[in-house]
Amino acid sequence: MTTAGNLPAIAQSICLPVSVNFLNFQPGNELLIGEFARWRMGGFGWVHRQTVIITVLVQTLVEKCNNFRVEKKASGVDDILCIHGYRQNAQSFRERTGAFRKFPIVKKQTDLVFITAPNRVPSMHGEEAPGDGQAAEGLGETGWWFSAPDNTYMAQEFTDCCKGYQESLDMVTEVFKTQFSYFCFSDSPIKFNFVILVAGFKSRQSAHEHLYKEKITVPSLHVFGDTDKVIQKDMSEALLQHFVEPVILQHEGGHFIPTTGAHKQVYTQFLQKMLDSRASNS
Repeated sequence: MTTAGNLPAIAQSICLPVSVNFLNFQPGNELLIGEFARWRMGGFGWVHRQTVIITVLVQTLVEKCNNFRVEKKASGVDDILCIHGYRQNAQSFRERTGAFRKFPIVKKQTDLVFITAPNRVPSMHGEEAPGDGQAAEGLGETGWWFSAPDNTYMAQEFTDCCKGYQESLDMVTEVFKTQFSYFCFSDSPIKFNFVILVAGFKSRQSAHEHLYKEKITVPSLHVFGDTDKVIQKDMSEALLQHFVEPVILQHEGGHFIPTTGAHKQVYTQFLQKMLDSRASNS
């Protein structure tokens, strides 16, 4: 979920390096140093030749990975990566989604993972900028990239500047390697099962133009308001043409996540369809 509308760029650009962190195991009393050549780990994916330090014997590790995958599937809970908008962070975005998180289908069948952008944004009110490391901890105002060299962002601005974008790609990649470590990725791009865009829009950075050459096939729900003055309605409407069969939730309000009864039904129907599709294909 995103209020900045830049998830398609992130989703299509990330390509994980060939590596595995083995469920974040930490060195303990027993250390096994092994060199593995294209060893298949429990059906997860191929791991290229590398030296790995793990805390348990290989067979125990494989069994733990398999058990974790089975438990995750049996729980019926799906992870949803939540990407906040400009001048927000994981904590503030979580607060903004309070009503959404209370939807039964969200509360019972999903696990929302909120992350904070790595780039700190200059304050608008003259306060001191957050200290080192605060952005990573979810404090202060942050952004995924900037449209100007002075570390500011304007969605309406056509520009060649895309400062901080690579740092965001690296950060999201690291999230998948750590918080979603029950997967093992090869050199193929990360695949998303669906996307919900709130006040989404097409990026106007020239470096992102190639991301829109082909239509995005990821199932999508687009939420935008008639009176949004931050991301105007025509900007969100212009993004629709770049998706295959987009689902639309248009409301009469401004720049927020609508959660009234009628809106709740749209979210629920979309999410249920996505979860059912994932379950049938797993």
